[in-house]
Amino acid sequence: MSLTDTTIKRLKTTDKPYRIADGKGLYLEVTPAGGKLWRWAYRFNGRQKKMGFGQYPNVALADARDRHHEATRLLASGVDPMVERKLGKARTNKKPHKIPAVQPEGTPETLEEITLDSPFRVLALSWFHHWNSDKAPKHAKRTCARLEANLFPTLGDLPISRIEPRDIIRMVKTVEARGVNEVARRSLELTKQIFEYGIAHDYVKISPAAAVRPKLVLQSYKTKHQARVGEAELPALLRDIDGYQGRALVTYALQLMALTFLRTDELTGAEWREFDFARKQWKVPALRMKMDQEHIVPLSNQAIEVLKRLKTLSGNSPYVFPGAYKHTGTMNNNALLEALYDMGYKGKQTGHGFRGLASTILHEQGFPHEHVELQLAHTPKDKVSAAYNYALYLEPRAQMMQAWADYLDSLRQPAN
Repeated sequence: MSLTDTTIKRLKTTDKPYRIADGKGLYLEVTPAGGKLWRWAYRFNGRQKKMGFGQYPNVALADARDRHHEATRLLASGVDPMVERKLGKARTNKKPHKIPAVQPEGTPETLEEITLDSPFRVLALSWFHHWNSDKAPKHAKRTCARLEANLFPTLGDLPISRIEPRDIIRMVKTVEARGVNEVARRSLELTKQIFEYGIAHDYVKISPAAAVRPKLVLQSYKTKHQARVGEAELPALLRDIDGYQGRALVTYALQLMALTFLRTDELTGAEWREFDFARKQWKVPALRMKMDQEHIVPLSNQAIEVLKRLKTLSGNSPYVFPGAYKHTGTMNNNALLEALYDMGYKGKQTGHGFRGLASTILHEQGFPHEHVELQLAHTPKDKVSAAYNYALYLEPRAQMMQAWADYLDSLRQPAN
């Protein structure tokens, strides 16, 4: 059973510490002195580890669950949450000489001059500072954590002039051994970017990573798509969501996700100020988008109706989906997945799966590829063409989104 505030307040101290589980490795440790400490037990690289989230009641139950949820997401992406925490503190308290500075014209000026004998870590941090100049904080934070978790354990202390392809291979194979093939591939690409930066600034002459090809050193694997039902099963899924007996807020979140096919983070972090009901538009800020670019979602009549119902539930909260335990945060992303599990769709459908369903069906219905891709926020790398498409396709995208909503309504009708 999950913990409640009432249960926690009634916990008594004993002469020995004891634990009360909340679920998924999160537990409360009650000490003989009366302390109630949030702890999380997890494994990283085969090692059992323990992470603290603070003391109750200073850290409320909802806060502890939020911190636990964020830590489990980092762990799933191949990042050790404890390492990430240390990196966050280091960035907050960092001294000027820790990360080399880069002049606006691109010539690095550092207190610790980069030479051929400098360790890879110094070159990587110089690259990071240069690369980080226009990145969203969330994206930069995770990239820094990946450096520390994946590249530095193997390459961090090696002089950059002495790193050979076999060292790069050893690094990616070490990451792959954790069972995260895609993280290993990204680590290799990250290493290549760092050495290309080093060549551009004349720190190194060649890139030892350039000769390492993923298909020759990593096991082949099939891309794992997010679970989703087939088109034939979609009507039953929609009816199951409409009839869900859990929190109404979760039901409306799933309905809105089906209508807008946003990513879960993009949806649950929504604030009321992002909506323009007169124009029937939802402007998702760049900070919450994967592509770091503002995204406009044309709102169908059905989506606006769902939002009106949500407004009656969220009250005075600035958030469309306020948290279950307090109105100062947003709904936990796991709430949507757990609701789908409760409906019997474990392994069959995820929130992200609505994106794949929409893409497949809209393409089959003849909607232009560029309209579908732009609505999925698969933004072109060329920023000029991205901005052009952004303005050019807004009206046809609005028509497409209304047609999509009407199509979903038609599926809800029982077959004759």
